[in-house]
Amino acid sequence: MKKLKIFALLGFLVSTIAVFASCSGKELSVPSGFSVDDTNRLTWTEVEDARRYKISITNTATGEVQEYNSNRDSYSLAGLEEGDYEIRVMAISGKDEDKDSDWSPAFLFHKDYETGCIYTLVNNSEYEITRVGTASGTVVIEDEYKGKPVTRIADNAFKASARVENIVLGKNIVSIGNNAFYGCRQLASITLPESLQTIGAAAFSSCNSLKTVEIPDSVTVLEKSTFAYCKGLESITFSSNLKTIGEQAFRGCTSLKKVEIPDSVTEIGMDAFASSGELNSVTIGAGVTTIGENAFFQNTNLEEIIFAEKSALKTIGSFAFSECSSLTAVTFPEGVEDLGDQLFDKASLLETVGIPDTVMHVGKYAFRDTKLYNDQTDFIYADKWLVGIDEAIRLILNEINYNKLIKVDGTKEVVLAEFKEGVFGIADNVFANCAKLTSIRLPASIKAVGHYAFYNNSVLNRFIMQDNSVKVIGNSAFRYCKVLTKLTLGEGLETIGERTFADCTLLDNNALGGGSMIPSTVKSIGMEAFKNTALWSKPDASGVVYAGNWVVGYNKASLGAIALKTDTAGVADYAFYNCTSLSSVTGLSYVEHIGRGAFYGCSGLLTVVLNQNLTRIEDYTFYKCSSLVSFGMPVGLTSIGRSAFYKCERLESIDLSVCAVETIDPYAFYGCASVKNVDLGISLNDIGEYAFYKCAKIEKLVLPDSIETIGKKAYAKCAGLKELSLGGVETIGEYAFQGCSALESITIPGSVKTIGSYAFYKCVAAAEVTFANGVETIGDYAFYNLANVQKLILPETVKTIGKYAFKGWSSLTSLILKDTVKDIGAHAFYGAKEITVYTDAQKDAVAWAEYWNSSYRPVVWGCTLSEDKSYVVSVTIGEDSFSNETAQSGVVAPEKEGYVFVGWSTESGSEKIEYTLQTMLQAPLGTTLYTVWEEYIEVSPPELPETSEENIEENVSDEAGSNN
Repeated sequence: MKKLKIFALLGFLVSTIAVFASCSGKELSVPSGFSVDDTNRLTWTEVEDARRYKISITNTATGEVQEYNSNRDSYSLAGLEEGDYEIRVMAISGKDEDKDSDWSPAFLFHKDYETGCIYTLVNNSEYEITRVGTASGTVVIEDEYKGKPVTRIADNAFKASARVENIVLGKNIVSIGNNAFYGCRQLASITLPESLQTIGAAAFSSCNSLKTVEIPDSVTVLEKSTFAYCKGLESITFSSNLKTIGEQAFRGCTSLKKVEIPDSVTEIGMDAFASSGELNSVTIGAGVTTIGENAFFQNTNLEEIIFAEKSALKTIGSFAFSECSSLTAVTFPEGVEDLGDQLFDKASLLETVGIPDTVMHVGKYAFRDTKLYNDQTDFIYADKWLVGIDEAIRLILNEINYNKLIKVDGTKEVVLAEFKEGVFGIADNVFANCAKLTSIRLPASIKAVGHYAFYNNSVLNRFIMQDNSVKVIGNSAFRYCKVLTKLTLGEGLETIGERTFADCTLLDNNALGGGSMIPSTVKSIGMEAFKNTALWSKPDASGVVYAGNWVVGYNKASLGAIALKTDTAGVADYAFYNCTSLSSVTGLSYVEHIGRGAFYGCSGLLTVVLNQNLTRIEDYTFYKCSSLVSFGMPVGLTSIGRSAFYKCERLESIDLSVCAVETIDPYAFYGCASVKNVDLGISLNDIGEYAFYKCAKIEKLVLPDSIETIGKKAYAKCAGLKELSLGGVETIGEYAFQGCSALESITIPGSVKTIGSYAFYKCVAAAEVTFANGVETIGDYAFYNLANVQKLILPETVKTIGKYAFKGWSSLTSLILKDTVKDIGAHAFYGAKEITVYTDAQKDAVAWAEYWNSSYRPVVWGCTLSEDKSYVVSVTIGEDSFSNETAQSGVVAPEKEGYVFVGWSTESGSEKIEYTLQTMLQAPLGTTLYTVWEEYIEVSPPELPETSEENIEENVSDEAGSNN
C-alpha cells in the first residue's frame, strides 16, 4: 500500500510539473522585414524557434486565397501571374510548448508580367534572351528586365518552340539572332519594334503559321533565309530603308500572293522568292540594280512583273524567272544590260517580250521552252534578239550571209531562213557546234554577239562584220573554230571578251597586211582572247604577241626591256600576267587602252610612263609590280581601280595633283611600303577600304575638301604618318587610321559626322585630339590607348560614344560630358585613372551603360555649364551631386581654356575662395558653388645673349685662364 501511494504521488507531481511547464511556453514572434529581390523571391527576418512558415497569398482582384509552406525564411513568388497580392506569413513553432505566431500584417506585392524566357546579362548593362524557357502563348518581350533594357534575341533562342503563338518585341530590341524563331510552327504573329536594326539569317524560317510581316524602317538588310518556308505567309510590308533582300529570304513562302519591292532596295538575292507557289504579282522598285539567280524561280502562278519608272536595273541573273509558267508577257526597263542564262526557261506561256537596246548580253537558253519557241520556226526571237535556231537548221547550215542562212547543195545556194529586220543581238550559244557552218557575214543591225555564240564551229573559216555593226563580242564566242583564218571586224566594235578567238589555231590576220585586224573603236580585249592562234606562235622580236595593233600576250621565257610598236593602241587584260622578267616598257605613253591586270605580277618592272589621256587605271593593272619605282599619273585620269598598285613595294610617291582623280578603289595602294609623298589633288570623293593600308613611310596626309568617305582600314598601320588634315570628310571608316603610331595630333573637322570603330586605335604618339562641332557618333575603340592626350573637349553634337572609345587615356584629368550625349558604351574611359567627369546631366536622367565609368573615377553631376558648354560655371550640392568622390587622388579640378582653376565661391562673379576641391564635399546641401578662375599667363624664360662659335672659344679660354 505504501508503495502504491508513493507512485501515485510521483505521478501527480510529474503531471503538475508538465502542466506548469506547458503554461510557461512562449508565442513565436510575428515575421517582419519583408522584401522582394530581382528574382521575385520574398524574404523576411528569421523567427527564433520557428520550424517552418505558412504563407497566405490573396489575389486582391479575385479574392482567391492560396496557402503554402516553406522551411526557410523565404519563398519564391515567380510563379504568380501578373497582378496585385496581399501576402501574410505565420511562423510555425518547432517545440510543443511554444505557440505559433499570429499572421503578419499584409505585405502588398505587385507581380509584373514575366515572359518565362531565360535572360542573360550582357556587359552588365543590358539583357538578351538566350532561351525560350517556359514562355508560351502570347509572349510580350518587355522593354526592361530588372531595371536594364532588353536589347537582343540571341541565336536559336526560340528555335523549334511549339508553344509560342504570338511575339511582341519590346521597344529596346535592336537585334534578332540567327535561327532565333526558326521552326516555331505555331507562331502566328510577330510585332517588330522601330528600334530593331538587324534580323539574323533564318530568323523566322519555317514559321508555318505566320501570316503577315511588317519590317520596320530601321532594318536595312534581310539576311539569308530570313522568312524562308513560312508557308502561311500571305503579305509583307517592307522597310522603306531596306537595301538588300538576301538569298532565299522568302523562298518557299507558298501563300504569298503579291510582292512590292520598295525603291530603297538595290539588290534582290539569289533564290529570294523562289518556289513561292501562290505569288502572282511582283513589283520591282526603282532602286534595284541586281536581281539574283533563281530569284523568282518556279513561281508557277506569277502573271505579271512590274518594273518601276526610272528603274536602275542592270543585271538579271540566271534562272531568275525560270518555270514561271503563268507568265505571258514581260517588258524590261530601259537601262538593263545583262539577261542571265535560262532566265525564262520553261515559262511556257510567255509570248511577248520587250528588250531595250541597252541590253548587250542575253544568256543561253534564256527563253527556251516558252511560247516563243512554239510559235516560231527556223529562227527564234525574243523581241529583236535571236535566242535560238531550229535544230534541223543547225545540222545543215553552211553560211550566214548578211540577212540569210544558206545551205549549199552542190553549187546551188538554198536559203534556209532570213534574219528578222532590225535584229539587235545574238544570244549565248545560238550557233555553237554548227558542224557545217563555213562563213559568217552578220547583218549590219546586230550590235552584240553572245558568249559561245559560234563556239566550236569546226569548219568555219571566215567571219565578216560590217562597219558600225557589232559593239560587243562575248567570251569564247569563236573559241575552237580551228580553221578560222580571216576576221573582218567592223569599225564600231568596242569589246572583245575573254578567250573569244582562243584555240583558233589557223587565225593569222597579221600576215594578210592591209592595216590592223582590230578596229580603232575597240576599248577592251579580254584575257587570252587570241591565245593559241597562229598569232601566238609569231611574237615580235622581243616576245610580245600582237593582234593587229593590240598587245594580247607574250610568248617568250624572258622579255627584259621591250619597246612597243609605235602604233600600239591597247594592251589586253592580263597580257603580261606574271611576266617577272619584264623590266621596262617603252611606248606605253602612246597606248590609249590598258586592260585589267595588264601587268599583274610583273615583279621586275621598274618604271612606267602612261598615256596622258588615260582616264582609268583598271583593277589589278600593276598588282605586285614590286620593283616599280615611279610612274607618271595621266592628266586625264579620273579613277584608280581595285588593287591597281597592290604591294608595289618600291613606289616612292603618288601625285594626283596633275589630274582629276575622283575615286580610289579598295586596296589600290595596299602595302606600298616605300611611298612617302602623297598628293591627292582636289577632286577626290572617295577612298576605298584598305586603299593605303601599311604604307608605312607616308609622313604627311592632306585630304581635299571634296572627299566624303574614308573606307575601312584605308590608312591603317601607316606607321610613319605624323601629320593629318581631314579636309571635308563626313565619314571616317572603321580602322581607318588604326595603328598610325607616329601621328602626333588629331583634328576632327566639323564636316565629320561619324567616326567608325577603331578609327584611331592605338595612335599612341598623339598628344592632342580636337573636335569641331559636327561629329555625332564616336565608334567602339575609336581612340583606344592614346595615353599622351591630356585634354578632351567633346562637341555638343556628340550623341553616341562607343564602348572602350577612350580607353587608356591615362593622362586625361578633367572632362566635360554634356547631357546631349545619349549613349555611352561600357568602359568608354577605362584606364583614365586620374580623371574627374563634370556633367550637366542629372544622375538618374541618363541611360549610359552601367560600366561607362569602369575606372570608378569621380563624377560631378548636375553642373551648370557655360553657354558654349566648354567649362563649368557652377554646381549646386545635392544628395546625388557626386559619384566615386572618395576615389584615389580624389576630385580633380575642372578646366577652362586659358585659365587655371583656383577654387569655389558661393557668390557668382566673386573671387573669394570659400571651398577647395577637397572641402567642396563638405558644403551644405543646397549650396551653389561657383568656379573661380585665374587667367593663365605663360612666362617666357629670359633671353640669353647670342653665342657664336668665336664667343664660345673665348669663353672656354677665359675659364681655362681663371682655373689656372
